[in-house]
Amino acid sequence: MMKLLYFILAMITLSVSAQTESIPQGGEYRFNSDIIPCITTEQRFEIKNKLKMARKVLIDKGILPLQYKSASAPPKFIIPVKKAANTAMNEVWAISYFVDHNLEYPNKLQDYNCGTRTYDDGNKGYNHQGTDFYTWPFSWYQFQNNMAEVVAAAPGKIIYKHDGEFDMSCDFNNNQWNAIYIEHNDGSIAWYGHLKKNTLSTKAVGATVAAGEYLGVVGSSGNSSGPHLHFEVYDRNDNLIDPFTGNCNSGSSWWQNQVPYRNPTINALLLHTAEIAFNTCPETETTNISFQFLPNTSVYTASYFKDQLAGTSAFYKLYKPDGEVFAEWTYLFNENYDSSYWYWHFNNLSDLGEWTFECTYQGKMVQQKFKVVNLISVAEENLEKLSLAPNPVSDKVKFIGTLPDAENYQMKLYNTIGQEVFKTPTFLSQFDLGNLEKGVYYLKVYNNLSGVSKTYSIIKR
Repeated sequence: MMKLLYFILAMITLSVSAQTESIPQGGEYRFNSDIIPCITTEQRFEIKNKLKMARKVLIDKGILPLQYKSASAPPKFIIPVKKAANTAMNEVWAISYFVDHNLEYPNKLQDYNCGTRTYDDGNKGYNHQGTDFYTWPFSWYQFQNNMAEVVAAAPGKIIYKHDGEFDMSCDFNNNQWNAIYIEHNDGSIAWYGHLKKNTLSTKAVGATVAAGEYLGVVGSSGNSSGPHLHFEVYDRNDNLIDPFTGNCNSGSSWWQNQVPYRNPTINALLLHTAEIAFNTCPETETTNISFQFLPNTSVYTASYFKDQLAGTSAFYKLYKPDGEVFAEWTYLFNENYDSSYWYWHFNNLSDLGEWTFECTYQGKMVQQKFKVVNLISVAEENLEKLSLAPNPVSDKVKFIGTLPDAENYQMKLYNTIGQEVFKTPTFLSQFDLGNLEKGVYYLKVYNNLSGVSKTYSIIKR
């Protein structure tokens, strides 16, 4: 189960021109703290047998070669997770665990960098054999809204895929996962596991995919403690490959640009109407995210980090609509955390217009815009709470929630390469996608009066 293990209050240096709390709220958020094996030995054996049979069929059809040239170079990977178009977040993933290079157990751990960011299980005889990319922040909110997409790390051919399994697991259950398997031009194979049900690429087995091409949505199928991608790689001789290179894994990296062992990043700057609270798996978080506030009401400015580094500082600014700095402060991190969150409370933002919340960390700056307005209509408040169902969809899809005034909105639907598929000058509570090809689409809903918009990801089956 995903758990918040630590809640840490820390004093900060705060220099502001307005009233605010001088003590931040927040702390560390840990993924898979219960150490759930992604695949059992029996499941891995079964998967390899299925891949062997699937490859034989593709070889007989001439889709795969009988043998690969020994000089064929291995692929160079890109990160296999990316944010969808419908998210305001800067990034949607973090790494929890790498491949375990110490085959002894229990608690005999060694990752590629000679650290212990991996795990084993003595009871099940398990050493972690992949890289786990988990969604952060608000994993289940991302899951429900298809915000974290799995993409091909390198070009290749789909040799096998499995779908239809339960995708909201929170513990070890011995279930099968939803997964897709890609063979590259050197004969190596990448496994993409734990995907969300009915979101896998509609391309057939044997089809070619490009690097960065959509494969599915991050889910929690199979043995899983929450939404994440298990990325596992084998060379053409079926040897397990850790694509990362370091002091405890010599050789060449399989990444185009290997990310650092600690990769400090601002995953998101968000504004909330209430204090941050996380969920009990698999409940979807009540995020209380908003980008519009009434004057002098509670505004929680929140920052979400991956790979927070002890001894580093984050620098914050809050700008008024006229560009004047309303508040600025610095927060010093005292611990290393895989993922963390920190937020501050304001209740005296009175100037009407567009404000800017800014954070600079490790030389990289992220901004988030929000508005202070005199009036937030019921329809405006509920725009953030609207959802589409069913999703994935075969034909008709409809909005669930309090519907806005139709004449104040317009809607546009785009495909994954940004082409406009259709548009409507008013809000439609229900529409039919039956004539569209299978794939992922993005529906953008605009408010003609305020300019506020929201984008929804739709998977057409």
